[in-house]
Amino acid sequence: MDIDLKSESSATLRDIHVLEIVAGAENPIGLVGIMEATGLAKPTVHRIATLLVDAGMLSREAEGRRFAPGPRLTQ
Repeated sequence: MDIDLKSESSATLRDIHVLEIVAGAENPIGLVGIMEATGLAKPTVHRIATLLVDAGMLSREAEGRRFAPGPRLTQ
């Protein structure tokens, strides 16, 4: 299935795709890595990642530059 992640109607799919990218990465991944993997703009990736961190689905490294699966995914 080919879905346009940049479409206004696919906000939830964009969130899920970012979550999949981070969860599937071998190591914590930064915004640029997520941007390259998804094709989304930096502000969009930043907004989604912040939302997922607030929800406990992702966590930020101590330096705050890279993301890893959060406590709600690793329990």
